Amino acid sequence: MRMRIAVLAAMAAFMAVGSQAQAAPLTMGQLMVRCAQLDVSKDNQVILRSGATGDVLDAGKCFGHLEAYLDLATIEVHDPNYKHIIHPLGACPPASEQLNFTKMIGMFLDHARNHPEQREQPAAMVVANFMAEKYPCQFIKR
Repeated sequence: MRMRIAVLAAMAAFMAVGSQAQAAPLTMGQLMVRCAQLDVSKDNQVILRSGATGDVLDAGKCFGHLEAYLDLATIEVHDPNYKHIIHPLGACPPASEQLNFTKMIGMFLDHARNHPEQREQPAAMVVANFMAEKYPCQFIKR
């Protein structure tokens, strides 16, 4: 019984402290560090640089973020209230591009290296902007 009370008290204290803190968005620089744990081979395979637990976790975070951005860049939302199809990232990569994670990580790392001034900006904003610039949408009236 005392153990249960101690655990509940610890959880309550943790929740009280955690609810006051605001999560800061992941920056492009932070995502770049995570993605630096990955290499793309000549045959387009993604390879871990290190098997250390922290490096593997960082690589997984890179994969998760970029895969989510890739999903958002390639979906179309149909809404009868709008004239145009909605593209969540404002990007419209053509199907012929066959965009995949290997290409996405290459594009992201190239952009990050070429734009060090954006390292403190939210990664989601940076990725959305460079994807929209690289693959602008051509709106077709319905």
